[in-house]
Amino acid sequence: IATDERSYIIHACCIGHDHAHLVVARHERTIEQIARHLKSKATMALTRSDLHPFRDLIAPEGTIPTPWSGGCWCVFIDARAHLNSAISYVDRHPTKEGLLPQNWNFVTPV
Repeated sequence: IATDERSYIIHACCIGHDHAHLVVARHERTIEQIARHLKSKATMALTRSDLHPFRDLIAPEGTIPTPWSGGCWCVFIDARAHLNSAISYVDRHPTKEGLLPQNWNFVTPV
């Protein structure tokens, strides 16, 4: 999985209907690089599972449109209280979308 490939430390994650929230520890890669890597691996998993939302739009040369936006929205955290607040927000977020609470095996508690 992508978190293992690059040793990302993710402190919180929720996957909503049309977006995701993650709290990612500082890393040698930029947050933009991490986001691209995670999106790429998620696309591969969706394709392998035949769940890619645009699987019916494959072009003759074999390409498929991406379901992801071009960038990511990043907030940098530099205080423990802010970190705790961000993790709490992400942990509570699924219920705001009517989803069940989420627990991911790649999440590392602080």
